Amino acid sequence: MSSVVVTSNLYLVNKMSKEAMVNAAISVGMLTMGYARDLCPVDTGNLRNSITYAYNDEGAHSVELIVGSEQKVIGGTLVYYAPYVELGHHQQPGRFVPKIKKRLKRSWVDGKPFLRPAFENHRAEIEQLILDNIK
Repeated sequence: MSSVVVTSNLYLVNKMSKEAMVNAAISVGMLTMGYARDLCPVDTGNLRNSITYAYNDEGAHSVELIVGSEQKVIGGTLVYYAPYVELGHHQQPGRFVPKIKKRLKRSWVDGKPFLRPAFENHRAEIEQLILDNIK
């Protein structure tokens, strides 16, 4: 009598694919936040230096990218004024600002996006990076 042994490597394949997705998410975070640093307007450098990414975490002002069903990378910054720089903001014309030693002239200041374009302008590169990590 002969016996047949069937070994399933499904667990190993599943583990390897999850690791590939984690690596892809981290690679995307590193790449895109590098682009965000390049796009970020600089006055003191505080905002640019605070740009980072986190894997499966929460951020204050952030852009979230889902890679696979569970893997996500969040890029952003915890600097409180980042949304004002990214999206623009209202201000009170005529108010004197001692830090810049000027009176404000406009009621609206346009944003200078740096986070969203870091993802959106490099979509093809991001997709290729994900595919390379999965292979």
